[in-house]
Amino acid sequence: MSSEETVDIYEEVRKHAKSKDKFKAENCRALEALENSITNGKKRRISFTKYFTTLLAQLKSQQKFYLYLLQIVLPHVPEKMKTAEQLDVLLQFYMKNRSTMEPASLRSLISCLTSLLLSLECSKDMWSRGAVKKSFLLLLSFCIHENGKIRRTSQDELMKIVTKHSEEHFAETSDMIVSYLRNLKEQIDDTNYKEISHYLAFVAQAAPSLDPSTFPALLSLLIEVLRSHKLAYMDTNSLKPIKLLVQKGVPLPPNSLHTVLQSILSDPAALSAAPADIFEFVSTILTLSQQLDLCENSENSELFCEAIEKAMSYLQSKESSVVSRVESDLVSLWSHIDSESLSPAGFTRLGALMKAEMGKPHKESVLKVASAFAARVKPSESVCLKPLVQSLVSMREQGAKLSAALRSQMDETLGSAVEAMGLKQFVETTSFIKADSSLPDDKHYFLFAVLKNSLIHIATSLAEFFDLFSPAVKACAAAASEAANETQKQQLLKEIASIWSVFASCCVGARDVSDVLPRYRKALLKVINDESNLEAGVQRCWR
Repeated sequence: MSSEETVDIYEEVRKHAKSKDKFKAENCRALEALENSITNGKKRRISFTKYFTTLLAQLKSQQKFYLYLLQIVLPHVPEKMKTAEQLDVLLQFYMKNRSTMEPASLRSLISCLTSLLLSLECSKDMWSRGAVKKSFLLLLSFCIHENGKIRRTSQDELMKIVTKHSEEHFAETSDMIVSYLRNLKEQIDDTNYKEISHYLAFVAQAAPSLDPSTFPALLSLLIEVLRSHKLAYMDTNSLKPIKLLVQKGVPLPPNSLHTVLQSILSDPAALSAAPADIFEFVSTILTLSQQLDLCENSENSELFCEAIEKAMSYLQSKESSVVSRVESDLVSLWSHIDSESLSPAGFTRLGALMKAEMGKPHKESVLKVASAFAARVKPSESVCLKPLVQSLVSMREQGAKLSAALRSQMDETLGSAVEAMGLKQFVETTSFIKADSSLPDDKHYFLFAVLKNSLIHIATSLAEFFDLFSPAVKACAAAASEAANETQKQQLLKEIASIWSVFASCCVGARDVSDVLPRYRKALLKVINDESNLEAGVQRCWR
């Protein structure tokens, strides 16, 4: 007897001899009877092996309380003593007693079957044997049991087998799992849908660990399940395995991702659906979209845009939890997407989408998504932001009529656009400087702060700055000298100071400082030394 066998594995069972819990008391009495039959009433140690063989023999006499005792001893029995033939004993016991077995006994049966199945070699010959196959299918059937504890126990125990077989690259059990789903799918009708819904919960756990050879059939089945009913939560349960397969980076057949996403988008969750169902739908389409190969594939690019459009439509939900979650998912998508691979047509389509969404409620959420999108736009495609920028500038002119939070979010989005477009394109897009007078547009004064805060993050050109703003500085100075009153003069001088604050930010990432500054040396020194009007001094903007 090994040192391990000196431990009383049934110590907890013995404590309940006088328990008011009928099941626990019966287990204790069953243990006493078992040990008496082994020792003939004598006090001596019993080996784990002896417990094991005796329990199997006693189960043939239909003693259901021995199942729990067998469950306890099985982990301590040498693997070489566990055989496929022993599964027959458990199967026969179940077939004769299933109508009277309590949930606790069924959970013990599940654990015992799993322990024996885990000991078997991973070979097609072994797993094609009748008792082995029946035992595994019985475990699968418990995944759809009406009792929640039994379902969860079966799912947890099955995952032990699935994990082991995944490590061994053994596909037989994966095939059985997918086949079982196929059989359930064929039985779906208006009154029979709970079973497949329960089974899908197990499939969601198992899918990433199944053999890759089953993925095409599994994806196809999951899509068929999506299309075979009108129940929103069934969609949710079907989408989870699909999303998990993609998130885990499992190898999928060529073009299958496009086909699956296209199919899901063809029948979206309703805007009035339960939040949990919308969450799963949006999360799934964005997860799949992120994995699309957008390079040199215009169809994938179009599908990507379609997914973004559909996801953004849920920002108009009346449920604040939906708006918040969808906003978060979309912002997260743009922080991870490789925008270099998106086509010019895709950028144009999404830029127009962002502008269109600004005309709807929940503007702050739309702006956060638009800001995340703008931050990923590559310079060569930044023209796609022009409609959005012009729309935001027009809305921003309302000033105090907008909430402080909305104004702040608008400025942040415009800042992202500055970083994508660059100084010249942004200023020209916004008509910030009036063409007829070269003066800054008073209605767009807020853009000074936007430019100042954004230009420090990108590469800039001082030549561009002077080309754009030198005429404005001169025009402001001339207008100030002819101002009708002091208030008007101070406003014009303030605009000059704001222009120089933009110059300071422009200097941070300027590529052409050594080439450009010498040409404007005299003008800069004059402004710096103009003590009569420190508001216009360059030194102010370096603080």
